[in-house]
Amino acid sequence: MNCPNCNEVLISVERNRIEVEYCIKCKGFFLDADEWYLIKHELKLPFLVDDLMNINPSINNFGEKPKKCPKCGEFMEKINLGGLVLDRCINRHGVWFDAGELAEYFNKHKTDEKNETISFLGETFYK
Repeated sequence: MNCPNCNEVLISVERNRIEVEYCIKCKGFFLDADEWYLIKHELKLPFLVDDLMNINPSINNFGEKPKKCPKCGEFMEKINLGGLVLDRCINRHGVWFDAGELAEYFNKHKTDEKNETISFLGETFYK
């Protein structure tokens, strides 16, 4: 799979059953629905996994160029997750996070609880 931002080959990074496809050049990454469910469950996020996959797509592209899904190559749609604009595969393969987007979300919903998954994601994906 190639990065939808810079076309670099994505690498697989895994810890605690959570696997993401990561771009070492632009630091973006792709999470499929199963990985998002594991993260949601582990971190007790304040919405259901289905919410991320079923948010109505935005008609605004927010000034960003369209991106192609790393799995199927189809153009992804923009979704708005509480002010955070993400790219989601129209075939529901997963969601692309640009560098810092997941960190921004976690910073809005952080808890004081020490969590290995947050530590892993922080070490790997926070700006």
